[in-house]
Amino acid sequence: NDYIIENMKKSTIAIISVIFIFVLAMLAMWTFKAMILDREQLFGLYDPQGEFATEKIHYELSYFDWNNLHGAANLLKTQIERGRVPIVTLEPWATDLFSNETILKAIADGKYDSENIAACEKLAAHNSKVIVRWGHEMDLDDSRYPWADQDQAGYVRAFRYFVDNCRSIDKESLMQFMWSPSGEKDASKYWPGKAYVDYIGTSVYSYDLWDEVNLGEKRTFDEVFFPKYWRLKGFDTPILIAEMGVTGDQEYKSEWLSNAVSIAKYYPKLEGYVYFNSMDVLGSWGNDLPVPDWRIEKDALPHSLLIEKGI
Repeated sequence: NDYIIENMKKSTIAIISVIFIFVLAMLAMWTFKAMILDREQLFGLYDPQGEFATEKIHYELSYFDWNNLHGAANLLKTQIERGRVPIVTLEPWATDLFSNETILKAIADGKYDSENIAACEKLAAHNSKVIVRWGHEMDLDDSRYPWADQDQAGYVRAFRYFVDNCRSIDKESLMQFMWSPSGEKDASKYWPGKAYVDYIGTSVYSYDLWDEVNLGEKRTFDEVFFPKYWRLKGFDTPILIAEMGVTGDQEYKSEWLSNAVSIAKYYPKLEGYVYFNSMDVLGSWGNDLPVPDWRIEKDALPHSLLIEKGI
């Protein structure tokens, strides 16, 4: 009898322990879910036609060739007056002066210091936070950009050189720097180090025709973003989707974005996303497909996005 009683005690303790662990696990899961669903992820736009000029958004994306910053000062002033944080995509296009060298080597050797310093001075002159996205999508291999030439070490040197120059000018530390690969499998080889990066950006697009030709079906937000996030999250730096777009009719775009907004909350390092409200560049998705049109109408923006992001 003592043996039976002892075994019953052990069994009871084991059952209670299992129940206790289960309850703790459920509490942890509910707490985590509540934290996830309460997270605020900030919304922004690239909106060159000014379709959303009067709406309240957090970020506004722009693009400038660092050889031609005409209009940059006025645009940033306007964005800041609207209460938006500018994200300036600064493109280090080459000039003809150093055509015998790669652009990255020339930058790191100081041969583009005039362009570098002029850009930093303009960006630091607004007495407000500006996110600088220099040399984006360097991990693409389609020869779209001269800085995307598969020279990983050269890119790292040039990125650090640019940031060091800007920090020497920006005494108030108002500029923050975004390292923004497309998120391809070799993206980590271009990582300049956490000391040089305040945000990680990436690009998330679903072009229905390209997807169907190359993959056999359209992709959801999660299908596009998950592998990129997995490659970038290990750098322990806040992530922004610096460019996001979807093609199709307005109803499909609205459904795709609704899914994106709901799924995005489950990516803990993702702090926000910027929608690319424009046509793309001719040839950017190959010469056999039409130029994708990412533009979205106000009425097609998901209702949840309008409420949660304060547009």
